[in-house]
Amino acid sequence: MQGRRMRRHVIVALLTTLTATMAGLAGTTQAARAATPVPYPPALANHPFAKEWDPSELATSPWSTPSNAPGNCAVNSSLPYINSSGYAELDTTGNAGDCESIESPHTYPTADGYVYEADIYFSTWENWSSFWMYGNDWPQDGEIDAVEANLDNNYVTWHYGTGNSTIGTGSWNDQVVTPTSANISPGWHIIDIAFGGNRIQVFYDGQPYVTIPETLTATTDDPMWITFSDGSCDAQTSSNPSGPNECAKNGTLGVGVPGNIQIKWLRAFLPPAS
Repeated sequence: MQGRRMRRHVIVALLTTLTATMAGLAGTTQAARAATPVPYPPALANHPFAKEWDPSELATSPWSTPSNAPGNCAVNSSLPYINSSGYAELDTTGNAGDCESIESPHTYPTADGYVYEADIYFSTWENWSSFWMYGNDWPQDGEIDAVEANLDNNYVTWHYGTGNSTIGTGSWNDQVVTPTSANISPGWHIIDIAFGGNRIQVFYDGQPYVTIPETLTATTDDPMWITFSDGSCDAQTSSNPSGPNECAKNGTLGVGVPGNIQIKWLRAFLPPAS
């Protein structure tokens, strides 16, 4: 998310954590659900279904108390909760600095074939609601914003390289990529982030939406954190001296709107067996 992560994250014993992560995914296969994730992008046709995180996991520690806090979104500025429908919900007033996020307790693999899929509700495109992943050494290890909504629009963005170059669907990017299917509107959607062949594909409701080209994604073997966030127009900081400027209400920069995202589940798919 543009301008959010300006700190270098140093994680001790990364190799040990990654090894344990891969072993954990393989050990939590839920075969009963493997054949019927809906919708089912063709990219997942041969991928084994590895794990599903339900709302009770996503709305509680360690997801709700991230060890690697994302950017300018303060840890636990407010807490996620299980709503009356049984979904994990993150709320924001839309005010500057009112940001809520949850994040995986450690990084997850992004080597060829790994796919992460979430069923998410977005109430509005005016308070920076997002589903994204990023590496430890930001921006060198990359960041994929599969949903990054603001200014009444939704965007996909890939950050990469030491200079934080970007490619995405927004006109401000260093390189603009053209979507291959329809963008989404606020509401319920299934979002897939698929890694493979030194490229990243984002699927919306089972349809391939954006492919980030292989020439820019050589870092996608680096493990990444999984993050959901809502809100934060960003109060004035040293990295954002002009003050709140990331949200807009009726076209007025720096003013967001009340809203929420709700998460029904998050799933992980392993690479197909060779």
